[in-house]
Parts: sequence; C-alpha cells; structure tokens
Amino acid sequence: MKVLCMWCGATHNQPASNLKRGKGKFCSASCARKYKTEHNTKKLTCSHCKLEFILKNSAAARTNRKQGIFCSKTCMDTSRYRRKDYVCKKCGKIFSVNIGSQNKNIFCSRDCYIKDGGKRTSIEIFVEEIINEQKIEYETQKSIKNKELWTYVDFFFQPKICLYVDGDYWHSLPENAKRDKYNNETLPKYNYIVIRIKESEIKKGKAFILPYFEEIKRIKSSKESPPLGQPPDTISSPFS
Repeated sequence: MKVLCMWCGATHNQPASNLKRGKGKFCSASCARKYKTEHNTKKLTCSHCKLEFILKNSAAARTNRKQGIFCSKTCMDTSRYRRKDYVCKKCGKIFSVNIGSQNKNIFCSRDCYIKDGGKRTSIEIFVEEIINEQKIEYETQKSIKNKELWTYVDFFFQPKICLYVDGDYWHSLPENAKRDKYNNETLPKYNYIVIRIKESEIKKGKAFILPYFEEIKRIKSSKESPPLGQPPDTISSPFS
C-alpha cells in the first residue's frame, strides 16, 4: 500500500499490517528521527550563556524556571554561585547571597525578619514577656558567627549570655539535638554562657522558670559562668 511520509512527503510502499499497528508513517529511519526531534523536543535559551539548546518536552516540563534554565552543569554552577546584592527590607543594609540560593532575599538576618513581624513560636513570645517584666536588656535572634560555628541565639544578654528556648519536638530530632550539643560545647570556648529552657519547663508556668532570669541578672552583675547548658547550682533545685 502506498502512503505519504509524514516528514518529507515522499510516497513509499508499506504493508497493510504495519499501518494497522501504527507503523510505516515514514519512508526511512532518518525521516522518523527528524520528525521526533521536531515534535518531541523544545528549544530553550540558557539563562547563563544565552545560547539556544534542545531539550525533550518531558525534561523541559521539569525545569525550575525560577532558578534558571541551563544548557549544562557548568553553566548552572557558574550562574548559581554568582552573588547578587539585595537591600534589607527592615534595616536597609545591603547584603549579598548566592544567586539561586533563595527565592525571597529581602532580609539581611533572621533578627530583621523577626523584627518585621516574622513568625515566632509561642514559647519565645511567652519568655520575652517575662524578660520584659524583669527589665533585662536583651537582643533577639542574635547572630554569632566564627570559624567553628554560626548560630542564632533566641535571646542574648550582655556580656555573653546565650539563652535558647527549645521546643520539645524539634529539638528532640537527631539532627537538631546534634547541633544543640555542638553549640553547647563550642560557645563556651569563646567565653559565651549557654542556658537552655525546654518547652516542657515553660509549660509548668512562669514561677517555674523565673529562677533562670534571676540567675541571668546575677551573672550579668557578677560575670560568673554557670555549668555548660545548665542553670547554676543556686537555682538547680527547682528543676530536679
């Protein structure tokens, strides 16, 4: 049976059995390849080098266009490790991050994010109310960064007192517990005092955790260091 090639339009003979099975649409394998290339692929432009390249439709549908479309891994790595300057929405500070690392780079720090009304946990809000009642000066989400660590302290008191408020669930996860232990061991090397209050303690009420803040005021005046990650001996009995 004579049929027309779907690519070049040439007439060619094909058995009726092939046509019934959906085959025999092309006069040659070369025409079949050209047709598939034309209809099953898409032309895209590389976000980095601006050259056009061909990608299968299925692969093109999976590309993350927000982070760019790249013709090769080299172009992707080169583009994503370039840095871009942003202006902090809260403090106006100019900061830079790797392109592609975040979708919304509008804050220079978590502290600015929180001050602008970012999400905070209920236990953080409760603890902050107590700190304000005690009239202790503090900073929220203080960033401490050096060659060994980078941590955000929930509440930081001068001279070097770090207070973390730990939710029971999240800080029980292996990865977070490992990070907490590392911070507990590393911060004192740089003369920081580490104190942690657990969610289960906070839920027992204000009276139960007030000794922590009495001790913080005492440490600020005497500049003594409590045991690592624990309240000092003078207030240990309420937590035993």
